[in-house]
Amino acid sequence: MNRLYYLLVICACFVGMISCAKEDDLIPSGIVDNYFAVPDNATDEVSILRKNFYEKNGVYLLFNDTLRHEQQGTYEDGTPIWFTETIDFNYNISTTGTGAYQFVYLNNQHNCEIAASMVEKHILPHLGKGWLPYSLLLLDTIKSRDWRGNWSITDCISSIRCMAIGVGDVIEKTDEEQSTFCRGMLSMLVVERVEELDESLFEEFDSFCTEYYGKDYEDFGLDWMSPTDEELYGLGMIYKPLFTFPDNAMDRKYFAQYAVELTEEEFQEKYGAYPIVMQKYEIIKEIISDLGYKF
Repeated sequence: MNRLYYLLVICACFVGMISCAKEDDLIPSGIVDNYFAVPDNATDEVSILRKNFYEKNGVYLLFNDTLRHEQQGTYEDGTPIWFTETIDFNYNISTTGTGAYQFVYLNNQHNCEIAASMVEKHILPHLGKGWLPYSLLLLDTIKSRDWRGNWSITDCISSIRCMAIGVGDVIEKTDEEQSTFCRGMLSMLVVERVEELDESLFEEFDSFCTEYYGKDYEDFGLDWMSPTDEELYGLGMIYKPLFTFPDNAMDRKYFAQYAVELTEEEFQEKYGAYPIVMQKYEIIKEIISDLGYKF
């Protein structure tokens, strides 16, 4: 038995030595191509625009969701075998989507230049470290399909390595209208981050309205269905569902959304007469700023 045991050990060591020797002979396959980047030999106007955008902002710029379309051999009858890789917007860091998307591309160089200039002016300056997307896909229109099979137009979708924005409705509008549109895009990013934060960061924010969250309006002598805006603002909330006060999660969400969508002047004009709202506004702005967002 002992001899058999030692023989097995020796054989195992010998096989291990052979395996190690084979691994040592492996040759690295090289650097993986980056299909988000513009090829070095591309000299057309759109490629130059994309190159300059990346050099200035550190974000890859795309106008088409196809990353590559390459021939990878032929069938027996000589028919080419093609491989096409597109950006997958049904996948993100935490879940896989159930919808589907259709894209309408920007149709000329002029529109591509306006779209790039718009996001460079109104979106990227607000995004500090950790906020910049890996790439931006600028499109004319984005259509999304829900789980019922219904199609609708949406302004923005994101995946791990790309944020797509449908800009067709605003590229010919005024600078002010473009700014308003872009703040709507930014508010989506901010709300997503705020909803992921630890509860402890909102203790001061929540403290103003803890006694109201989720309670019926009529419990506090208000109209059972819906209080007036002034009554709600006076208590420190800006989102008004039917029958009950919002819970703290919805309260945070809408303060974060309006803090980004509205300029400071617009927020002050609408809510400046309500001290609790303004205090909560300053708190949520500080929380968002600490995340790296730039107002």
